[in-house]
Amino acid sequence: MGNTPITAVALLELDTNWHYAQSDGRQHYLLKAKHGRRVIGRAHGWFAPNASFVLEKIELDQRHRSKGFGTSMIACLRAQARDQRCTRFVFAGVMRNNAGAIRLYESMDAVVNILSDERCEYILSPP
Repeated sequence: MGNTPITAVALLELDTNWHYAQSDGRQHYLLKAKHGRRVIGRAHGWFAPNASFVLEKIELDQRHRSKGFGTSMIACLRAQARDQRCTRFVFAGVMRNNAGAIRLYESMDAVVNILSDERCEYILSPP
């Protein structure tokens, strides 16, 4: 038997607080990504059960990008959206010049909705 290498993503710990606030029927959430003892990323937004799950912001330390951490964070959020029976997952407020984020969302087959010359949103339905 050989040793199975441990990937950096395997060491990622996701600290969820799904209901840190509630307003207008929306349940706001915060997800922290930790690598070791260090917080390396955050995601926040809101969801309405049986409706939309909205990711308003996701951020990841630059040196931890393109290593699968963001994808793992989004996978966790999508699982929560499915658990809440949300019908769509929305990447809100995406800057249209954010090529890295757009590449990631399009790789997930998210569909773009142009909001302005500067912003758009990407939608996964079902999440």
